[in-house]
Amino acid sequence: MFRFFLIFIVLTCNVFAISVKILATVNDVAITNYDVSTRIELTNLLRPDAFKGAGSAEVQNFILESLIRETLFIRKSGEFGFSISEAELEGEVESISKNISYFKGKNPKSVLSEGMYNSFKHQVLSEIISSSLVQSKLRGNVDFTEAEIERVQKSYKESEGRIITSDEAKNILFSIRVQEAEQNLMSGITEDAVIERE
Repeated sequence: MFRFFLIFIVLTCNVFAISVKILATVNDVAITNYDVSTRIELTNLLRPDAFKGAGSAEVQNFILESLIRETLFIRKSGEFGFSISEAELEGEVESISKNISYFKGKNPKSVLSEGMYNSFKHQVLSEIISSSLVQSKLRGNVDFTEAEIERVQKSYKESEGRIITSDEAKNILFSIRVQEAEQNLMSGITEDAVIERE
């Protein structure tokens, strides 16, 4: 009986080991097919129409790239002087979950499986880091010249056929600066990163 049980455990472990595949590594951190499928499952729960019309391979690739980006931000956050305690992160996760109808006011830890909760927490941490780093890069860089505002207004009038206010033009310019800061940040983070896709 003991022998049978031992053989069963060995076979089960081998089957599990075969089914988990490393899809990418980011500075020696493995991202597996389990990570990708868990995030897809989580996204489908929280935003059922998020991948509407997308093919399976396209969704998997999108999620893999998102996980690579998140891992880069989390691994590099210390170099940028960013830190957050586990309690603060848990508080942020709970706060964000209040705005997601799926949770219906419940703590995500009690609603999601452990794997999905950890994936959700990973995503929230990455977004907090990304947002904080982008904001720090934008400090002192949110003033717009009249020429920039007028250029956006003229461009908008030509392309959309309507005149926008100065505040609307500033919002567009701010969005552009945020995108530029994110791109510069990603360039800096990926510069010395070792990313291997399997």
